[in-house]
Amino acid sequence: MGILTKYIVIYKMNENKNVLINTLNSAIDVIDNNTRMKIENMMKGEKEITCENEPELYQQLKLRGYIYEKENEETEIKNRVITMDTIVKDKLKHKGFTICPTMGCNLRCTYCFESEDLHKDFSIMTEQQVEAICEYILEQKVEQEKKNPNFDKINPMQIKLFGGEPLLKCTKNVVEKILKFSALNNIRVAIITNGTTIPDYIELLEKYKKIIAIQITVDGPEKIHNQRRIKANGMGTFSEICENIELILKLGITIQFRINVDKENIYYLNELEEVIRKRGWGDNPFFIPYASPVLDFCGNMSSALKEHELYEILLEKGYYGKSDSFIKRVVSPCIGYVENFFGNNTKIKPWKTSYCEATSGGELCFAPDGLISTCLTYIGKGELSVGKFDETGVYIDEDKFELWSGRNVDRIPKCRECKFAFLCGGGCPVMALEKNGEIDCCVCSDIEKTIEKYIKHRLK
Repeated sequence: MGILTKYIVIYKMNENKNVLINTLNSAIDVIDNNTRMKIENMMKGEKEITCENEPELYQQLKLRGYIYEKENEETEIKNRVITMDTIVKDKLKHKGFTICPTMGCNLRCTYCFESEDLHKDFSIMTEQQVEAICEYILEQKVEQEKKNPNFDKINPMQIKLFGGEPLLKCTKNVVEKILKFSALNNIRVAIITNGTTIPDYIELLEKYKKIIAIQITVDGPEKIHNQRRIKANGMGTFSEICENIELILKLGITIQFRINVDKENIYYLNELEEVIRKRGWGDNPFFIPYASPVLDFCGNMSSALKEHELYEILLEKGYYGKSDSFIKRVVSPCIGYVENFFGNNTKIKPWKTSYCEATSGGELCFAPDGLISTCLTYIGKGELSVGKFDETGVYIDEDKFELWSGRNVDRIPKCRECKFAFLCGGGCPVMALEKNGEIDCCVCSDIEKTIEKYIKHRLK
C-alpha cells in the first residue's frame, strides 16, 4: 500500500480539468474530476489508491512523487531539499549590500515604514565608515571568486544605495566614494531614490552610468501622486520627478519605474499609463515600469491590498499580463514566486524554504548608526541588528545573523506540516515579530489565493 504525500494542493481549471501540484518536489500535473475525486478520497482516508485497484493511476502518482512506498521516504526528500537549499544559501551569502548614506529624507510619503524621527534628526555616514564597508565587500568578492571563478557571471554582486534619501546634497561625497569603488571593482549599483534631487547629481550619474541603475517611484497621475509622495513642507513632487526622469533617460541609464499600489491608487493606474504614453517613456528601452504592493507589516493599514487582490485587479484591468500591458513586472513575495514557478522558461521549479532577502543570508544592510541588519524594515532603528561596523572594520555576530538567515520552513514548527510550506517560505519575519514578538512564529503568506488567481487568469 502506498503513502500519499501531504504536500498536495489541487486547483480547479475548468469544468473537467484541475491542476495538481506536489509542493515538495514541484511536480505540476493536469487531472480530470474523476482522478481528483479518487485522490481527495485517499487524502480523507476514505479509499486507498493501490496497485491492485488502480494500477495505472497508482504508477503515475508514484512516478510523479505523490505516492511513496517507504514510510520515511517523504521525510528523506524533505531533508534533502532543506540541505540543498542550505548549500545554495551559503553560496549566495553576502552577495548584496545595501548602504544608507543617511536615514534623512526630504519627503514624507504617507505610507513610509520609516519614522518621522529618522527623517528629521539624521546623521550622515562618514567616509571612514564607507571605506570599512567597501573593504569588507571587496574581501567577500575575492573570497567568493576563489570558491567559484564564475561567481560574477552566475550571481553578480550588487550594492544598493538606500535611505532615507541617498541622493541628498549632504551625502554627495559619500555617494561618490561608493560609486568610484564600485566602478573600480566591476560591481553594479542600484540607486533607490525618490527622484527629486537628480539635478544635483547629474554629472556624477553620467560619469558612472555604465554601472548604475536607478529606481524612482511614481504612484499615479499628478493628482494622486501629490497626495502620497509629498515634501516635508507639504508640496507635491510629480512634475519635478517627471522632469528628472527625462534627464536620466537622456543619459541612457536604466530606470526601474516603481508604482507602490494600494486601494487608494489602483484604479487610477490607467491615467498614469496615459502620462507614460504621452511622454514616450514606454518606447524607451531604459524605462521599465513595475508595480509592488504597499506592505502592511502590522495588519492595521486599511488601504493595503492582499497580493491576490492586487494581482486580480492588475490582470482584469489589463495593466499587467498582456504583451502590450504597460506594467512589465510585479515585485512581491507571492506574485513574483508564482510567476516564476509556473513560468514556461523555468526549467527547474524552485522551492521556497525561506521568505525573502532578509532570511536568505544574501543581504547585509548598513546604516549611519554603525549597525548592520538583514532587513530594510529595521535598518537605522537600532533594532535586531546582526553586526556593527566602524572605521576599523565590519563585524558580524554569527548567532544574530543565523537568527535571520537560518529562518526557514523547517525551523518554524507550524510550517513543518503545512502543504504550502515550500511555496510560502514561512511568511514575513517582520510581521511575525511585529504581531507576535517571535521571529519563528508562523505568519501565513497569501500564496494559496495568489495561485488561485494565477490559474484563473494566466494558466493556458
